[in-house]
Amino acid sequence: MSHHFHLSCRKVWYYLRFRIPQDLISLIKRREICKSLKTRDKKVAQIQQKIYMAQASQLFLLARSGMLNAQSQKAIDQTSQGFQKLSELLKCTEDFGNLRPLNTSETSLLMDKHRKALVNRDYSSIENEVQMICEENQLTLIPKTSQYNLFCRELLKSKITDFEKELMHLDGNYNLLPTAQPIQSSDSQTIQKILDHVTKPIQPCYSEVVKRYLRMKEQADGMENRVIVQYQSHFDCIQRIIGDRPVNEYTDDDFMKARENLRKLPSTTNQSERYKNMSIEEILAEGPHKKLYAERTQLKFLDKMNSLFKHAAAKDYIRKSLCPAWKASKELEDDEGYAAFSKEDLERFFQTSYFSRPAVRIKNPENFWIAPIGLYSGLRIGEIAQLYVEDIREIDGIWCFDLNRKKDKFLKTKNSKRIVPIHNFLLEMGFLEYVKTVKDQRLWSKLKWIEKAGYGKDISNRMAKNIRRNVTDDTDKVFHSFRNTFAEQLNQVGNQPDENIACVLGHEVQYKITKKYRGEKATQVLADIVNSFDPGVDLNHLL
Repeated sequence: MSHHFHLSCRKVWYYLRFRIPQDLISLIKRREICKSLKTRDKKVAQIQQKIYMAQASQLFLLARSGMLNAQSQKAIDQTSQGFQKLSELLKCTEDFGNLRPLNTSETSLLMDKHRKALVNRDYSSIENEVQMICEENQLTLIPKTSQYNLFCRELLKSKITDFEKELMHLDGNYNLLPTAQPIQSSDSQTIQKILDHVTKPIQPCYSEVVKRYLRMKEQADGMENRVIVQYQSHFDCIQRIIGDRPVNEYTDDDFMKARENLRKLPSTTNQSERYKNMSIEEILAEGPHKKLYAERTQLKFLDKMNSLFKHAAAKDYIRKSLCPAWKASKELEDDEGYAAFSKEDLERFFQTSYFSRPAVRIKNPENFWIAPIGLYSGLRIGEIAQLYVEDIREIDGIWCFDLNRKKDKFLKTKNSKRIVPIHNFLLEMGFLEYVKTVKDQRLWSKLKWIEKAGYGKDISNRMAKNIRRNVTDDTDKVFHSFRNTFAEQLNQVGNQPDENIACVLGHEVQYKITKKYRGEKATQVLADIVNSFDPGVDLNHLL
């Protein structure tokens, strides 16, 4: 019968073509069948040729003897149209007998083939079998979906286990029962186990977990919308690197890939419209880029990813988070962050045109007032830029900044909501008189809202340029250095507890100081702390 079978290689793939015997053409309804063996390996193709020859012999013998039942006949009709495997026809016959078992070399070769397919995630060799199993079990699996891929992996693992058992038997180890027929991994018990495993609820994808995580942050932790937008931006960048898959499918390699790619990406990856329309691979291919993400920024991305997968573990989406806790380099650990201004820096800054030209005080009051407020109160630039007139309040006879989340204002943390008394020097400069002249609801009407940055972006850029041009080229000295100068000088005075200073800066919740000083005015305690600050330079020209 071997002359009916012809093995051929088209390009790199092997095909099997065989003629249907003349007396069976009316039954099979075809003169010949051509079958792709889905392999490039000639030895594997020759083994499959032998298997198909044995299966065809059994089929033709049953057909000629009239032993095919109605179910088998229906399968033949379907196969003649759809070209399924001959082995699928034989499964529809009754007691068709056993085919020749494979020898050791053939078994090893097929086992290696399945192992390679498992490693490479190449499921083309079993797609017909998967389709048949789905039809028999009335299961719908869409190719290339995570559930389909999981089913194929489990089926390949089952086949490899069968091959391992058969090899043990061929080597003389009879501790395991030998297989009585050619190796089949699709027996009812095995298939049922795979189905039970695969049909479990699929874990949510990365993007869905991000949505649930941010919703929890907003509802339970009271996270501001602007912070949520920033978090979403960071999570989107990570998703572009590691893809959007069920969270239980991510491995150590995915997390290491995220870190390596973040080290090579330009710092404008999230902002540039051009980069937004490119894949991460395309962006990296244009490298090396001149300005990359700073290490501190990289760690912000990675820490958020770590928090997300810890959340996934807490919600039982995954058994355990494989995302590591990222550590900073020794250089970054030794970096103390933004430096405080020296006395010389302060003298140079307050001699610039913002303070030497009287017209600035009238036409651009934000340029004149925001820096002194930052120096004499320790407020962040964003906190000052978003102030409303109503936020300048008199409490217990003391004028204060009321930092809150009302209207469109944003605070960095819960502790940032606080009352900060206005320093006496600011009052002497005429700050309250300026407030009375403001006709708009906002204290600085020329500062406009910028998405993801609030009101502080524009004035922050102005101050940065002024510092670089007229004060220092030290990149560790920025507007935030006013806040550090304020905090450092209060700590050096030493007459105030650290927790009280932390309350003024927004590092501690303020009810602690209110609770501690029940017998006297808490606002007066805060005012004493603020007024104990002295920059150590003569700024009387600002009065």
